[in-house]
Amino acid sequence: MRPFTSLFSKLPMRPITAVQNNAQNRYMDHEFCFLVDMEDQPIGTASKKFCHERKDNQRPPLHRAFSLFLYAPKNDPKGSSTNLSLLMQQRASSKLTYPNLWSNTCCSHPLSTVSGEDEQHDALGLRRASQRKILHELGIQPDRYLPLEHVHFLTRILYYAPNSDAADPRWAEHELDALLVSVLPDDPDRNPRSDWMRCNSDEVSATRWISRSDVDSLVRCDPPNPNSIHQWTLDSLTPWFRSLLTTGLLHRLWDWAEAYANLQSDFLRFQAENQRWDRARIHRLHCS
Repeated sequence: MRPFTSLFSKLPMRPITAVQNNAQNRYMDHEFCFLVDMEDQPIGTASKKFCHERKDNQRPPLHRAFSLFLYAPKNDPKGSSTNLSLLMQQRASSKLTYPNLWSNTCCSHPLSTVSGEDEQHDALGLRRASQRKILHELGIQPDRYLPLEHVHFLTRILYYAPNSDAADPRWAEHELDALLVSVLPDDPDRNPRSDWMRCNSDEVSATRWISRSDVDSLVRCDPPNPNSIHQWTLDSLTPWFRSLLTTGLLHRLWDWAEAYANLQSDFLRFQAENQRWDRARIHRLHCS
């Protein structure tokens, strides 16, 4: 790819059904991803299954993906100020890779079988794919909450991560992953009757907004606090999100999002923050 010019809602946990397993297997067989080289240049297409299966314990082929980070202003419980929080999702127990772990808002792939998702200019294909998947996974209407012009490409990561110990060892992630950021202008949960998000239980078990202080406590490895809004540890997170957190890239995404949210009042800050991002760079992460 060329350089691109309630705090908490939860679905009830339930056993994996044959229908759910069939849905995940159907996606594996019938969705086709873009194979890429180490510089993110497309070299072919392959089924999602081929892109994630560890045959003979080898790495699956490198393929294109995206990770979306959706922020919104939230009232700080420790004060009167309003800060941005990040929408997280817990992956469904029926997912073949990293079931039950927490990750950023939405992670998936542009597909060769979906019109327009092969467009590389200005990351259009990836941004369109993020609209399609946020509707599919979280039931969030992209026309209202995630218009294309509000989805911003910042950088890319390359990582390999075999499945978690508790999951099927046949599967792994080996992705060249575009990091996309969007900022909602208002808190969508402010209306108690809000139904702006309707999670697909085949994809998502729960959602939660987290603050920067929550992230800081994870980096410090603070012990779980029953008085906190969460009781996570680093092991609760997908390996790519954990690496973004521990390398500081997640905080840089947050810095950009906060500068963007205050664009009208402090354009110079946003300009400086935006210039820190090299859109041509590919960060190589070591996931464990």
